[in-house]
Amino acid sequence: MSPRFSSGGLSTFDLLGDLTPTERTLTRIFLRHSKMTEKEIYAAITELPENKQMSKDEMNAALKSLAEKGWVEKKRAGFKQVYIIKQK
Repeated sequence: MSPRFSSGGLSTFDLLGDLTPTERTLTRIFLRHSKMTEKEIYAAITELPENKQMSKDEMNAALKSLAEKGWVEKKRAGFKQVYIIKQK
């Protein structure tokens, strides 16, 4: 996947060629909120511009893929399952 240039120049996310557009969207959300439940993630998605929104199935597939790629981790926090961005 080659970088997409816009009038604003090259985005840091454009350098992450192994992420799909839905994975990039979720990664941006995680940069603002480092720990979220699926419900909180989907609520954040519904607040995005319409062209950035996704279905719950798309969200779950992207979360699974991000976990497999090592970007996020699913953990138990009390009685809830949360996703957290993995930091090194």
